[in-house]
Amino acid sequence: MSEVEARPSLVLLASSLRTAKSIAKLLGHDFEVHLADEAEVAWCILLEQEGVVLCLGEKSLAMDQFGLLERIREASDTRLAATPVLLLMNEQDDEAARETAIASGATDFVDLPFSSIELTARVRLHADMYLQQGGSGTLEVPKTSAANVLHQLSQESSFNSRLQQEYSFSLRHKNHLSLCKLGLNDIKAIVAAQDKSAALAVIQQLAGIIQQTLRREDSLCYLGNGEFYILFSATNGIGAAAGVKRILKKVALANISIADKSWSLTLSAAIYSCLVVRDVSLEKVYAQLARGLKHAVSLGGNQIVNSAPVQDEPEFSIDSMLLQLENGDSDGLDKKLNDLLQGMRQRLE
Repeated sequence: MSEVEARPSLVLLASSLRTAKSIAKLLGHDFEVHLADEAEVAWCILLEQEGVVLCLGEKSLAMDQFGLLERIREASDTRLAATPVLLLMNEQDDEAARETAIASGATDFVDLPFSSIELTARVRLHADMYLQQGGSGTLEVPKTSAANVLHQLSQESSFNSRLQQEYSFSLRHKNHLSLCKLGLNDIKAIVAAQDKSAALAVIQQLAGIIQQTLRREDSLCYLGNGEFYILFSATNGIGAAAGVKRILKKVALANISIADKSWSLTLSAAIYSCLVVRDVSLEKVYAQLARGLKHAVSLGGNQIVNSAPVQDEPEFSIDSMLLQLENGDSDGLDKKLNDLLQGMRQRLE
């Protein structure tokens, strides 16, 4: 088998041929890219080529894309139904569009303008997982007792092993490492109003909501006392924050009821996200997350704080700087460019 034949397939759906060719050139080293300008064309390619679907989230293609998503997820062929579908969406796309995409079966989002490193890493990650799992589909939450479900999520050694793998991957590819510590507020009030077993059942329902909201490649670990770790795979700080916001929204809308009493839950969250270009002490990361969560709790319910040092999480890129220039705003660009050049030198060391 030749090197070209060994590459996984990527179906790229985009209305703009120029944009499609640019992305195809970027990903062509790792994937056999098939271009499609309509959802029907993409579907026909998928019937012949197993692989990953990457869609440009443009308004003109939105309905076609979502129609394609539904068609893929409802396919009788389980491997086809498990096809990873990634959407490239503008940051200004409203939350309703993203919710529609999630409901239709989107696997992941990449915000425009994108980082070439992040896009390549995300697509490669989903392709690897799809091929390794044999297209087995989404993972279901085990229908066991609350204690058993939480026990399965409490395997910190497995989570730490997964985190170490993600760290090595991020260091090798100069990618972001994003970790969140999430805590249920007022857990003592639930215990006082009911009992520990009721509180356990509430936490179990919460864990189910979080699992259903996360992507397949993300990892969840229950720490006890209503607290969780979440590892957002191949995701920067902006993407991690968006993932946590989706969780908060789902929990706020959830109907959680124990012993005929409904509970309106609020959460607090701390996010650590950094570009891994040097050794990072995971112990220090955990310590910063603990301090960050404590601060988030002090701010009240449904608060998210950034617990990473400012210098570890650059909030700009070449794409964002060009966008700033297009908007006629040059404030602070000199310092940003200087910091960006320093970061590039660190990557080359």
